Amino acid sequence: MKSKIILPFLLVSLAILNLSGWVLYYLARKNLNPKLEIVTITIALLFSIAIFAGLVLMMYKEHSEAKAKLRYIEEKMEAKEKLAALGELSREMAHEIRTPLGAIEGFSELISRRITGDKESDDLLKYIIQEVKNCNDIMSSFLRLTNPFALVLSEIDISGLLDRSLEIVKMRISNNSIKVIRFYDKLPPFKGDTEQLKQAFLNIITNAFQAMRGGGILTIKTNSRTNEKPLSLHVTFSDTGCGIPKEDINKIFTSFFTTKEDGIGLGLCIVERVIKAHGGRIEVGSVLNKGTTFNIVLPV
Repeated sequence: MKSKIILPFLLVSLAILNLSGWVLYYLARKNLNPKLEIVTITIALLFSIAIFAGLVLMMYKEHSEAKAKLRYIEEKMEAKEKLAALGELSREMAHEIRTPLGAIEGFSELISRRITGDKESDDLLKYIIQEVKNCNDIMSSFLRLTNPFALVLSEIDISGLLDRSLEIVKMRISNNSIKVIRFYDKLPPFKGDTEQLKQAFLNIITNAFQAMRGGGILTIKTNSRTNEKPLSLHVTFSDTGCGIPKEDINKIFTSFFTTKEDGIGLGLCIVERVIKAHGGRIEVGSVLNKGTTFNIVLPV
């Protein structure tokens, strides 16, 4: 930035000095002073050469900067095209992988119903079925992340959607040592995508349950902020779990970042994508070994 200001300033200064040199030459010639004529014309010519060199330098610098910008844009476009192609290939692979997984799950359940009295074989089949379901969940999460989606808007009862999401998590993760406290305010009418928001709530509640394996309290609050413009509603999830290390806070919404042994790192990435698609934002605060709070802000 400084060079863009300094170079034109120097050229203007040289132009003024060059003009002054030519004026002195004119005066020396008028006074019939040959020595002064030679000195002044030499000075004027030197300044003219300096101005020409400065202009060449400026043009070369601008050309180099333009060339560098063009190269940067071309590289970005090339990288974007490669990522798009990779995303398309990944989606196709995910769809192809889910087909045999479904067959394995179906046949395993069929065999499990036919086996009676063989506990060891039955346990092994249940293990296979569970692992296949886990693989399907990973594929589903990946497809939700990579597939472009358009919101299907309808009026939503946020409190009811939170309750349904909570019941689903309770069925998946049985932990009687976790207490859930709910504070639901009366909210203004809100239009959003029911399925996408349900998935976002499911992911956050699941993370909270997993962070409190030894028991704890999950507090879910809803309220609207009439003093905010535009009017917005807040959905807050606070757990008393293990918390998130300070150095990891800025990474938790990154694809495939996880600190869990059995995690794939797509849950919170999907949450952020869904909330942003609704024009909202998500805030997070955490204290290690004390708990984590996620605050979702949605414009009404």
